[in-house]
Amino acid sequence: MQRQPQFEPGPVDRATVDRFERLADALPVGVLHVDAGRRIVYSNHRLDEVLGSSRSSTLDDVLATVIDADHALADRAFAAVLLDGVDSDIELRVVLPGPGASEVRSCALSLRALTSDHGDVTGAVVCVSDVMETATGRGEPRRHATFDTLTRCNDRASTIAALEAMVAAANGGAMPAVISVNLDHFHEVNDHHGRDGGDEFLGVVARRLHGAVREDDLVGRIGGDEFLVACSRIETAAEAMRKAITIAESLRHEIQLKHTRVTSQASIGVAWSSAHSDVATLLSQAESARDESKRRGAGRPVLFTASLFPGPPRTAP
Repeated sequence: MQRQPQFEPGPVDRATVDRFERLADALPVGVLHVDAGRRIVYSNHRLDEVLGSSRSSTLDDVLATVIDADHALADRAFAAVLLDGVDSDIELRVVLPGPGASEVRSCALSLRALTSDHGDVTGAVVCVSDVMETATGRGEPRRHATFDTLTRCNDRASTIAALEAMVAAANGGAMPAVISVNLDHFHEVNDHHGRDGGDEFLGVVARRLHGAVREDDLVGRIGGDEFLVACSRIETAAEAMRKAITIAESLRHEIQLKHTRVTSQASIGVAWSSAHSDVATLLSQAESARDESKRRGAGRPVLFTASLFPGPPRTAP
């Protein structure tokens, strides 16, 4: 049975609401309308099929099938659209029960803010599609565009997208910090223990990074042995450095691999500004500071400052 809207449609007549609901049920994508309090106003039947969730009244229940590793991404996206009116497009993985084993499905979500005549955010409308079905319809292979399969970190594209959303959401408030991490001994691990040892090393590093940050921070693997941590709502440069020091300490201890123990240390650069900065500048500053950390060779974070790095920062790739 179709969920009935929990709030009266106001001046919109019932016939208009009925036409909207029939249209939404005819669409090949899931449709969700959630209010600013995270309560479900409307959803179509297709949403339940894509997410594998049962009908419920709260957003948390609708997202109950999302895997644990993706909850932080979902929370950030919905917080941004419902609190700050920031639109986004993300991918989440959900677990669907099957007759033999559970199936993991990738879903694409497009979140768009709804506002009142006065500009206040009243809720959001979300379209949800099955990535595999969308790609198959275009004759393309299934995409894994959001997460790095080895480390379960966000990939480069989704990390940059999330950082852009953080910067946009700041809107004059506390700015995000960017922490660039490059492992100092990764090539030695690969040389002495082979690719399997290197992959195991990266997996342990990723888990330590996730354990060293807040739930609403994001850990991305930019490529090879380079990681990037995006921390939202940082009040001061000192706070950004404290987070970087925590990360450095988490990586400084030896790592136990399957057959041996290896030394771990990272070069870390930090970028933060009290004024609005674009993403390209923050990335470039963090990488310049990271290179200085590597030059010093002590595994200690370096904060980008104008006095330490005179002249324009290099252009981030």
